[in-house]
Amino acid sequence: GELGEGSFSRVALARLRETGEEYALKIMLKRHLIRENKEGYVKLERDVMDSLDHPGVVRLAFTFQDQENLYMGLEACQGDLQRQLARLRRAGRRMSVRDVRWYLAEVVEALAHVHARGVCHRDLKPENLLFDASGHLKLTDFGSCRDVSMGCSSGADAGGQQAADAVADEDEDSPKGRRWSFVGTPEYMPPEVVRIDSDANAADNPYAVDNWALGVMLYQMLVGERPFQAPTEYLVWQKVAAMEWEMPEDGSVPQDAADLINRLMDPNPATRAGLDDVRAHAFFSGVEWGAGLWDRGDAPERLPADESECARTAKSP
Repeated sequence: GELGEGSFSRVALARLRETGEEYALKIMLKRHLIRENKEGYVKLERDVMDSLDHPGVVRLAFTFQDQENLYMGLEACQGDLQRQLARLRRAGRRMSVRDVRWYLAEVVEALAHVHARGVCHRDLKPENLLFDASGHLKLTDFGSCRDVSMGCSSGADAGGQQAADAVADEDEDSPKGRRWSFVGTPEYMPPEVVRIDSDANAADNPYAVDNWALGVMLYQMLVGERPFQAPTEYLVWQKVAAMEWEMPEDGSVPQDAADLINRLMDPNPATRAGLDDVRAHAFFSGVEWGAGLWDRGDAPERLPADESECARTAKSP
């Protein structure tokens, strides 16, 4: 069955005949990749996932191809964090502070592993955080990542302005010449990206894009909605560029969490909080950092799919 669909791929549940093991099979149409100049993205995604070995990162098990498609066999998971947040909202509930801290500690630890290997994810959001069978989170979708250590971003030219290059791809091989295309999801993009602000150079903090998105996620998990919302992507970009957001005063965000959100959503990437700052922050007091987080047996209870979600799934092709 179909598990999802991306901008240039689809994901289906597949089972190996020899072992019966299930995998999420990412299927990418070759002619579409060539037409959209995405071959470099796929190669970097494969190479990066091959290099990552962590319980908080979805495992790449195998790759192969045929005449029409490229295939990636990924560790099968059980839904994403965004669906869980949506179910809570439809039920008129918010995630507890305890559960937010529990989940976000795993996101921080997985992200630290990725950053330590010189990779910036560049599309951190709840949709790209999947649940394993035990209720732990795993980071996935490295199709927009940037290899900071090699100075390349998903196959794009590495010679552009560093601030924009953190999340905007400069394609000098395009038949139309130089062009810029935003990488990421507007609601989780930092202001220096939306403004393509070369004065807010992120050279001293190459992972600032991911750290900003972490702050947006912390806000969303506590409040139940994103800090930047608008009917169109353009209006979202305008709000982000102008830093038009407010911290709720209804008690949904504890003081220590509010402080961490403000530090992660610092409009200046050079002074934005890093993951070492996050680990040492009061919000995460008492957390025992390390891969042992995935050994915890007290995962938060998740809401099952509700009727509206089941109806949408039944109508999808």
